[in-house]
Amino acid sequence: MKVTNSEQMREIDRQTIDRFGVPSITLMENAGAEISEITISEFNTTKPVIICGRGGNGGDGFVCARHLAMRGIQSKVFLLSNSEYLKGNPKINFGILTKGFSGMVELHAGINDSNMTELSHAVQESDLIIDAIIGTGLSKSPVGVSAQAIELVNSVRTPVLSIDMPSGVDGSTGQIPGIAVNADLTCTFGLPKIGQLLSPGAKFVGRLILVNVGFPDVLLDDPAILGNVLTDTDARSLIPFRSDSSHKGNFGSVLIIGGSSGYPGAPLLTGLGAMKTGAGIMRLVVPDSIFPSVAGRYPEMIVNSAPSNEEGAFSISALDTIIPLATKSTVTIVGPGLSRFDGLKQFISELMTKVDGTLIIDADALFALATSPQGLHLRAEHGWNTVITPHMGEASRFGSTAYDITKDPISTAVRFSQRFGTVTVLKSSRSVIASPSGQYSINITGNSSLSKGGSGDVLAGIIGGLIAQGVPAYDAGVLGSYLLGKAGEKVAELSGLHGVLSSEV
Repeated sequence: MKVTNSEQMREIDRQTIDRFGVPSITLMENAGAEISEITISEFNTTKPVIICGRGGNGGDGFVCARHLAMRGIQSKVFLLSNSEYLKGNPKINFGILTKGFSGMVELHAGINDSNMTELSHAVQESDLIIDAIIGTGLSKSPVGVSAQAIELVNSVRTPVLSIDMPSGVDGSTGQIPGIAVNADLTCTFGLPKIGQLLSPGAKFVGRLILVNVGFPDVLLDDPAILGNVLTDTDARSLIPFRSDSSHKGNFGSVLIIGGSSGYPGAPLLTGLGAMKTGAGIMRLVVPDSIFPSVAGRYPEMIVNSAPSNEEGAFSISALDTIIPLATKSTVTIVGPGLSRFDGLKQFISELMTKVDGTLIIDADALFALATSPQGLHLRAEHGWNTVITPHMGEASRFGSTAYDITKDPISTAVRFSQRFGTVTVLKSSRSVIASPSGQYSINITGNSSLSKGGSGDVLAGIIGGLIAQGVPAYDAGVLGSYLLGKAGEKVAELSGLHGVLSSEV
């Protein structure tokens, strides 16, 4: 499913009106009607309060109040502005309330900084608050009466339904420049907004419901919209097919290069991720210093040793063993548990220039690349597939500050992919996966159970296992992130958020 920023959604709205001839007031009518239905079905309200700004979001609130009135539900509507400032469709729909529905709609207009008493009383006595203050139209931090109203909404325990976007959340980034409504449910129109999926805005959304209020499918499916979010249906379509007449060779071979005396378990976790995802053949190559503790742990894994240095990590001579194995593998994963040993940069550089198959670069291998990424450019020039899987801290070593990355992870991931010619999996609570073409996907599965050492190792294996079975690298990054999150959710149901182990995931 596509996801948009606020500007892209406004363009869809504009084209629906100008290109397809749907009147703007019809879109507002449909939006308000949908909100009223959700209000009744999800909250069974009898005394809602609707807090409206003077823009389109407030107009949706006016329509909602009218439709609730037609269902016999009286609402209190508060306009955080003088009614003479209303224009266009919001003005029309406000006027309808004043003329024909006053018996079932209690109107309060002109609420200002010094006149919040009525609103305060109404909020405390209501069984539902409908937030129609700002929506996706946020351009700056809420101030004055809007900020006071948001603060008032957040001060009570009454359930909150936000129309299109929790007021105060930036629909394009998820950033919160000031104060924002903490909603229990958000009903959004057309397509999900980026700001609803990325932190910190995502935690203010509550449950997200998507409705189409009249936008043509051709606009919602526009290939020019590069953002995506994987739905359960989308995920099923990407799962590689397994024929009853297949054999192990049909599902590819994965080589994992990793481990050291301090981190002997990391490559095993990666191997488990690839095997559980369906890879046909799994091979690990580890320093001989840890070979006895790794070999035989899982009889399904082929384990090879290569020379180690005095630190218990790979020596440079280990490449003589590793490179021939890598050239025979469908996909190679390097990084899990490598440690930052002397000669790591040379070790990674030679791998990158001599392995022409798909290469997934994770963990300490990324540390080596951060200051000398020339190998990434070379691989891109040759057309060799590369996937990098940095978390925020690792990504910041490539020249961006962690603060900038957390504020705009989408631009960061896309910039990395276009700069280095890679698929980038930028890991966080809401990971962003990007391709060199500029396409990106936001992963919304998972929970805090995955905030454990080893989760990234498992993810690298899942992605590798999918690529080994023929899934394209970008799709593997998207589906792999989705599957890791789903698995974390399932295990947490049994073990609780605190007790999940990466090996269980």
